Amino acid sequence: MDVLVALGLVPAGASKPDRARALAIARSPVPVGLRAIHPSWIEHGLEGLPPRARAAIASVPSSPVDVWLARWATAHLPSMIVEPELAARVAKHRAFLLVDGIPTAPLQALVEWLAGLGGAGDELERVKAGARVVAPRLSPLAAHQLAVRLPRPVGRLVQRELDAFRDGEPPAWGTILA
Repeated sequence: MDVLVALGLVPAGASKPDRARALAIARSPVPVGLRAIHPSWIEHGLEGLPPRARAAIASVPSSPVDVWLARWATAHLPSMIVEPELAARVAKHRAFLLVDGIPTAPLQALVEWLAGLGGAGDELERVKAGARVVAPRLSPLAAHQLAVRLPRPVGRLVQRELDAFRDGEPPAWGTILA
């Protein structure tokens, strides 16, 4: 049995470099790209843990206890990697850099993108409406990445919208990326 395939880390028949990348990500004590996650999500994960956990996240953990603390504090956070399937679908469009770059796009650019999709209303309502629009087109990983890029209170609202509208009728990519 191929453990990487069973865990959903790689598709069946994945290349050696893809398998090596998946293994490196799985072995990392903190999610890849942790700096792309809004600090409010990291602070939430550190609540109730000893100060040593903060040090374990900030540096390379030097002991098994530090590795455990780092993983405990960040277990709720996704790796901030670019999904090849999403990149391939939107590669020909000018907005490719934003969609593919959810893990690295500036926070304000993500908020403006969602708000622009959401139409009229105050900014928070437009952001929530924008999340409803993109929800059927984003994978669970991309949706989680988008939520943790935002400050935690806003990100939780966006995550709820993404989860609630994931199974809706997906709009055309042209509508989302216009």
